[in-house]
Amino acid sequence: MKTRVIVLLSVIFLIFGGCATGGGQTELNISRGPKIPPQFISITAFSPEAITFEIRVQFSQESLYHIITDEAGAFLSEGWIRTSRDGTGKYTATMQAKEGLFFEKGQRYLLCIGDVHPDQARIRSNNYQCRMNAWFTITQ
Repeated sequence: MKTRVIVLLSVIFLIFGGCATGGGQTELNISRGPKIPPQFISITAFSPEAITFEIRVQFSQESLYHIITDEAGAFLSEGWIRTSRDGTGKYTATMQAKEGLFFEKGQRYLLCIGDVHPDQARIRSNNYQCRMNAWFTITQ
């Protein structure tokens, strides 16, 4: 009897643990849009925990969703960034690495700027469409 209870509790914890960690979510593939020319994006600050970009592209939206992935497509950092701060057509975006992850010098990363949160894209398909994107390597 005691063994059955332990087995039953283990199964319940596995089921709820999978739900809590997002185990049911599918991975998103990044569908890249137009490339941001190198002269319109620069890294202004870097640490293993965060990267700050200056992006000189004027968007009509007040904020857009920014994602940094590694070459394998794993999401390392993501979040809404305000894109219209003044009339200059440029903005600063500071991206924090997710807990337990770090940015490394010499590694190649993709910055994807999109219109929606990844959960909204996940409802329709397993593709996330970038409005604009740029590959970059940290050299500082």
